[in-house]
Amino acid sequence: MADEHKINAHGLRLVGQYLEDPKQTVADASNKLFVTLGDIGEPWSDDENGLKFAEQYVPARDAVFKTLKDVNDGFDRLQSNIYTTADNYEITEKHNTY
Repeated sequence: MADEHKINAHGLRLVGQYLEDPKQTVADASNKLFVTLGDIGEPWSDDENGLKFAEQYVPARDAVFKTLKDVNDGFDRLQSNIYTTADNYEITEKHNTY
């Protein structure tokens, strides 16, 4: 006899909704950081020390922006997958009852 697995579609949708706040927090923080750093501009000179600083700073800054985008994309994928799972489960259950 096969094990029975029960999925609570409503509960899955709640989990998906609970992801909205942290997803928005990351998006807001990322946007604020991007705007703030953009407003500051390039606060280093074009002398040797300034160029050395920029060589380290710019790639690190860009990596942070990419990471924040990747985190938010991960939230989007997870949320989408959760909603799809809930929808698919309900469709399957509906077809199984006929």
